[in-house]
Parts: sequence; C-alpha cells; structure tokens
Amino acid sequence: MPGKGLRPFTYYLACIAFMACTSCMTFLPEFQGLESPYHGEHRIAAGAYGATNGPSVAGGALFHSVGISDTWEWSTLGSLGLPSLDYSPSESITYSLFTGPKWTNRNNIFGFGLPFGLLVLDEFNQRPSDYTIGEVYPGLLPTLYFRGPENYTGSSNFFIRGEIFSPIPVMSAGYRWTNDSQNFFINTTIGGSLNESVIFSLGTGFFFGR
Repeated sequence: MPGKGLRPFTYYLACIAFMACTSCMTFLPEFQGLESPYHGEHRIAAGAYGATNGPSVAGGALFHSVGISDTWEWSTLGSLGLPSLDYSPSESITYSLFTGPKWTNRNNIFGFGLPFGLLVLDEFNQRPSDYTIGEVYPGLLPTLYFRGPENYTGSSNFFIRGEIFSPIPVMSAGYRWTNDSQNFFINTTIGGSLNESVIFSLGTGFFFGR
C-alpha cells in the first residue's frame, strides 16, 4: 500500500540529517532488496554504479542470493570500481567480495543483513612480473532494510548500512526502487566516513528471480 513505509522513512531522514553534519564517504554499491527469495530460489542481479567525491567514481557489480528458509537467505556481492583521480594511489582499481546471511520478517516490513568479506585497492598499471596485491581491508556490512511506499509502478525499500573496515569505518543510507514487472531497479546512497566529505552514489541494474 502507498501509505506503508512512512515511519521507516522518518528514521531514514533522521539518519541522513546526522550524516550531513559529519564528514563522510562510501565505498560499495547496494544491490540487495528487502524481500527474500523463496526457499531454494535463486536471485541474480547485475548492474553499474557511480559516485561523486569518493574513491570509486564508476564500477560494476554482480549479485547472487539464495533462499535458505522462508525468512533467511544467503547473499554474495562482487564489485569492481575505478577510484577518483585524487585518491592515492591514483592509478588503482577497487575489488570487493562480500557474502553473508540476511533475515527478513514474514511480513516483509524490515530485515537485517550481515555480509562479511574483503575490499582490495590494487594498482592498475602493474607489469605481470612485478605484480603485488594492493591494500586489503577485511570488513563487515551490517545493514538494516525497511519497507518503503508501493504503487502500480513498483515497490521500494530504504536501507541503513555500516561499512566496518579497518581502519576505515563508513556509514551510509539509501533508497531502492524496483519495477517489479520489468525486473529493473535503481538505488541511491548517501553517506561516508568521518574523515571525508559527504558523497552521493547511484546504482542501477536488472535482476532475475523474485
């Protein structure tokens, strides 16, 4: 129903206001939706994302999720991004791979995910004989999902995500709209860390599965 999700939206706005008063940045795209796949069902998504004033200005991502019960799923997200020119080292690319469980209540009102994995900043123009892996950051992505407004064009949800790396803690929040009939989604994210400016990112793509 269109009126549902207004209370989570209020919490979402409060979170955005808090982050706007700090100095921040964000690293990774968010391709996860609120509703979990059915038990044994697979969901696959692929798309692109871009960000302003952050380390990754453009990139692509692949996402896979499988339902392990009526309320639990296991999700995996891999991404490849190009950092901004003012980021050191300037000639580097960003890899990430995160996987973990997500729980959604039976009414699909809210959910919680806890992916874990690695973020790698790697030099782009290395010779094969001189190759060494770049900076590696293990981390967690605890994420809260809230149901958003629905209408004839599709459904939506809000999310609040922590990107807990060492030594780079990040906080972000966003909104995802899904055209259910065309399996198309768009998400927007704003957030960051305390030592960088606020950044805005946009992701889009297609998914297969519920």
